[in-house]
Amino acid sequence: MPNELKKKIIKTKVHGLDEILGGGLIRGSIYLIDGPPGSGKTILGNQIIFNLATPKDPAAFITLLAEMHGKMLDHIGEMNYFNKSKVGIDISYYGAYHILEAGKLAALRKFLVDLIHAQNLKFIVIDGFKIVDYFSSVETESARFVHELSALASTTGCTLLLLNQGTKSLSPTSLEALVDGIIELKLIDTGLRTIREIQIYKMRGLDQNKGHHVFNISADGIKIFTRTESRKMGRSIFKNSHSNLKFGIKCLDEMLIGGIKAGSTTSLIGPPGSGKTFFGLKFLEEGLKLGETCVFFGFYEEPSQLVTKAASIGIDLTPYLENQRLIVFWCPPTENLIDEISETLMNLITKHSASRVFVDGIDGIKMSSVYPERFSKYVAALSILLRYSGATSLLTEETSFNNDLSLKQGEHSALIENIISLRYVNVFSKLHRLIAILKVRESPYDTSSREFSISSQGIDVNQNSFFADEVVEHKNPRTL
Repeated sequence: MPNELKKKIIKTKVHGLDEILGGGLIRGSIYLIDGPPGSGKTILGNQIIFNLATPKDPAAFITLLAEMHGKMLDHIGEMNYFNKSKVGIDISYYGAYHILEAGKLAALRKFLVDLIHAQNLKFIVIDGFKIVDYFSSVETESARFVHELSALASTTGCTLLLLNQGTKSLSPTSLEALVDGIIELKLIDTGLRTIREIQIYKMRGLDQNKGHHVFNISADGIKIFTRTESRKMGRSIFKNSHSNLKFGIKCLDEMLIGGIKAGSTTSLIGPPGSGKTFFGLKFLEEGLKLGETCVFFGFYEEPSQLVTKAASIGIDLTPYLENQRLIVFWCPPTENLIDEISETLMNLITKHSASRVFVDGIDGIKMSSVYPERFSKYVAALSILLRYSGATSLLTEETSFNNDLSLKQGEHSALIENIISLRYVNVFSKLHRLIAILKVRESPYDTSSREFSISSQGIDVNQNSFFADEVVEHKNPRTL
């Protein structure tokens, strides 16, 4: 990107927007924000100017609709970004419907030119822009009006945001073909759920992140969460290391020939109740004992339940929670946005410089996803993000009760360095737990299965594989 263009980029300071725009907005350009009623156009337009307007760079919000600003200001007045002291000073509000009604586009053009020069405006939001078509005698008149707005923006350095409710057109004279950028806000119905999506169709001069991204609207305004699979990786902070991290379970660490490689990602798979969470807690405890900072990111147990569960195998998490060496985040698998989940996780790792991360129940992400077909690619992208963070991560994933090691992993398994399997075997109405290492990238490991037990004393993996062989080869065993 040329240096001159870089100097003209304006950060909108809207959470996640600048990232998908390719940096921000370009000063003196004209942008279309399109979407159906209730999609968030007015909220976004106001949020941008409240973030950017100053006495030096004033802004105006102009509505072409027949309604007054009072009701809108009452609504956005509840937003955290709203600053009453800016209204009438840094940001001015105008109704221009009567101007259009009296003098059509020529009168509106003159009003905008006079306003920009009189107040030295740097930002203008025009709401209800679709109504321009109704005051155009022919299609080319509205196209000429947009051309004139574009020239006005370029010569004055005023950035224009046009809020429009309409459908995209590919005709040479269409609004979409004339503006410098197109941002579309969508409401997507999926089953009983409605989600909000944003898509950048066009952004002249910038490398926008195309495709669909989700967002939500809260008291903080609009927050956009970049699609995890499309996130651009920064410079990795992980340096190649020959060191291994242990679980703190003697026999398992021996099976792993000293532990798992620092900076790697490990998938711990097994049916419900097989002990996946307990193994993850032991992994974190080992790091905590060594003075490391660790993150537990779970979908099923709330923090108090987790403390009780850890105590049942002799792990006391309380002191580590009190000194904030252990960060616990509970994300119930309800109607979440999965890209918000990955962003939250990565922010926790970065904020606390965590060296070990345990994501317990990654299936909870699949339960929250409105596009289940994304799951494998999403987990693959998440594993890359975790690797780039420098943390050593452990993910648990649930399998069926009849798992017999012929696990059909998705596309993400190729990007996960290590896979450890837990399973049940039922022999004469007694359940036996077995552990096996299915994969360790770039490192030798013990391929034999071992029987293990879980008690108040912790996890005990039998050092002799003979016992596991005996269980598996017993007459009429049943694998669960």
